[in-house]
Amino acid sequence: MSECEDTSIQVDGRRRVTFLDRGPRDGVTVMYLHGFPGSRLEQCLFPYEALERVGVRLISVDRPGWGLTDPLAGDRVARARDVLHVADHLGIDQFPLMAISAGGGYGVALAATAPTRIARLVLVSAQAAPYDDPATITRMQPGQLAVLAATRAGRTAGFVDGCAAFRREFLEDPIGRFWSNFATLSAAERAFIEQPEVRNTFIGDMTEGLRTSPRNRRRLGTARQPSACHRSDPGRAPMALRRDEPPGTPPAPRGRASAHLRRLADAAASSRPRLPG
Repeated sequence: MSECEDTSIQVDGRRRVTFLDRGPRDGVTVMYLHGFPGSRLEQCLFPYEALERVGVRLISVDRPGWGLTDPLAGDRVARARDVLHVADHLGIDQFPLMAISAGGGYGVALAATAPTRIARLVLVSAQAAPYDDPATITRMQPGQLAVLAATRAGRTAGFVDGCAAFRREFLEDPIGRFWSNFATLSAAERAFIEQPEVRNTFIGDMTEGLRTSPRNRRRLGTARQPSACHRSDPGRAPMALRRDEPPGTPPAPRGRASAHLRRLADAAASSRPRLPG
């Protein structure tokens, strides 16, 4: 059976944690940590048909403070454990964990502190580098170098104001901010991103990640709702968030995403607990 649904659960009787569950229920279960700025909807970049074809049930969790998951004070290890809460809720004991971009550090933290739960850790373009290493710093992009001093300083008033400004500017002009985030992509990468379905999925994911502030959160218990990725038919393509394409526009091919899913499924099926390196 194949399904697609959003679910919100309560953790410790006070925090809401939200996840998106897609794919065949009898497939290999893979937990997914999204990047920045992002949300559980990031996994919608993988076509639903690809999940069915390779037999992967993909469960993406909104990290604390993103999307519909409530914030959580503490270190990265504590915040990464929301994945375990979701797995416990679903009755999943051991699973492969896939972590993308800024989710990479959380994936490493969880695999290091819960090795009996993580069957395999898959890092994709992960930001898990040692930022005190001179060799790493010299390879950073200009935008990353610009915020390095701010992140080292910690939670200062200026850092908080900068984060609030980023959120406000993105929600006011998601298209413009989207392209500024991908300014350093190669020509081949831009060609992939410029496909309408891929672009709209990225923008929807980022908007979802940033849309909820502490002032307008509402409490949920264990609740299910149609996912923002597939609101009616779980076999359909991700919803378009811009209306500049006519209804019925065929989805663009995404062979590389499907191939990556197949490799992930093959690796997970024969995996044993281990960490990279």
